[in-house]
Amino acid sequence: MSEAGATGPYRQLVALLEQQLQLAQAGNLEALAALEATWQRLADSLPDTPPPEAEATLRRAAVLLSETGKRLGELQRRLEGEVRESRTRRLLNGLYRRGDHGQGRRVDRHA
Repeated sequence: MSEAGATGPYRQLVALLEQQLQLAQAGNLEALAALEATWQRLADSLPDTPPPEAEATLRRAAVLLSETGKRLGELQRRLEGEVRESRTRRLLNGLYRRGDHGQGRRVDRHA
């Protein structure tokens, strides 16, 4: 098999990882999840032992995978913060609605 043929699937892997990184940076989790089947098919097609000529491509893949993981971690932390804010707002709104709202403190202005 030629070098191009041996590294072809690994270049496809890098292209997929670049796409995943872009989607993670954009926060497009639905599109990212939609790539799962493509990822699985590509991963299943790779040999157990990569050819030596794929080393540089695999190093690039590792960098992209790490970067995507970082972006997803940042996104997760941001979303967790938004969930906490939303829960706090709901709690405060609920407490406010249950409150008295001054109904028992009417002043009789006719007296």
